[in-house]
Amino acid sequence: MAIDLRYQPFIIYAESKIPSTQSRLKAVSIALGVAVARFLPPSPAGTEATTHHYDTTVNFEASRIISEFNENVLVNIDVCMEVCRSFWLMRQSVISTVNLSPILAGGNGSFIERVFGMNTQASPEVIAYLNANPAVMATLVNRIVPLLQPQDGASV
Repeated sequence: MAIDLRYQPFIIYAESKIPSTQSRLKAVSIALGVAVARFLPPSPAGTEATTHHYDTTVNFEASRIISEFNENVLVNIDVCMEVCRSFWLMRQSVISTVNLSPILAGGNGSFIERVFGMNTQASPEVIAYLNANPAVMATLVNRIVPLLQPQDGASV
């Protein structure tokens, strides 16, 4: 199977900014997880078991999108799926109508992350990596998003 030419500029950019194959694999995998999490629909209003909803419903669509991307750009699917799940759960915790979890005074994350319970979702290593490389990671996510958008009327 030939590489979809739409991915070529992304591959060239990633290779130019991150020459190390292992580092590029990690960066693209994390960026893809973040990008896919932004595409996935939130759980319906009033759904209390968001983790269960993700695992039984949303997970399959995430897997499909990540697998399709992986056909053109090599990624670590396990990392993508872990990051996607954690960022989807973070997004869900922000839009949740009621968040009664206690705000922790200390621990991982900023105060805002603790207010919304987001500091417990993603691994500290992923957050540290994103914080250490914000420019390239933001650019990777922004370059991935158009590649995930439907082509010729197809759905994501």
